[in-house]
Amino acid sequence: MPPGEKAALFFHRLDDVYDVVTELLKDSIRQREMCAFVFRSPLATLKEMIRARGLDVDAHPSIVLVPLNKAPMDSYSRNTIGEQMRALVQQAKGLGYSGARLIMNVPEELSAQVPSESTW
Repeated sequence: MPPGEKAALFFHRLDDVYDVVTELLKDSIRQREMCAFVFRSPLATLKEMIRARGLDVDAHPSIVLVPLNKAPMDSYSRNTIGEQMRALVQQAKGLGYSGARLIMNVPEELSAQVPSESTW
């Protein structure tokens, strides 16, 4: 993917990667990217765990938190994830961001649907 257009994908064990996710979110702010984070944890818990690592996501409008139940996961495929990422990049650039980043905490059974980097 070109600079400013990134994707990071996490699966069923977000509790083990809060440090990494927080650093990815902080980096998206530094890079002036819009970041969509699809998550499965309770929202209050998610915000608390990230805040404990030095980031208040509510203070950064470039971070968009999307609960898993609001994402059309049943229709995801390699193609649709790639299409949605490209649409996210266009939306982000239209809003003045340098690019977009997608972080997904999805159920393990969807891991087979994750596209390779070449799909982007």
